Amino acid sequence: MGVEHCSAVQRFENPDELEKALTGVEREGYLIKFIECGTNSTFLSDLADALLWEEQFGYRPERLNLDALNDALRGVPNETEPKVALVFRNFLSHLRRSGTEALRMLSVIEDQSRDHAAFNERLIAFLEMADPDAVREGPGA
Repeated sequence: MGVEHCSAVQRFENPDELEKALTGVEREGYLIKFIECGTNSTFLSDLADALLWEEQFGYRPERLNLDALNDALRGVPNETEPKVALVFRNFLSHLRRSGTEALRMLSVIEDQSRDHAAFNERLIAFLEMADPDAVREGPGA
């Protein structure tokens, strides 16, 4: 379940709960955009694709720039796609690599979510927090 029910950013440690939430938002008409965080290059590439970075800025990012991220999120969601869910797969990898920058990114998403709500647009983010390196034993492993 998410950390805060009223938060635009929700954390999921259980993959089944994440899948259930994705099914729910898809039913509500959200466009779901997946961002794989396993490596920095994959994260930046998927983020650029999800936020139409090249169309907005004319280049692909080589590093995360929070000011540019804030600007990019102004265009996603939009009139043609008014409900967008960003799904950060393996978010712990990004958090371990980037630390406070990753947390600041979540604050930017929260701020932009509030701004979009004023225009009847919805922006939410789901964080897959299951540790991909964890050793699982026993039933359900």
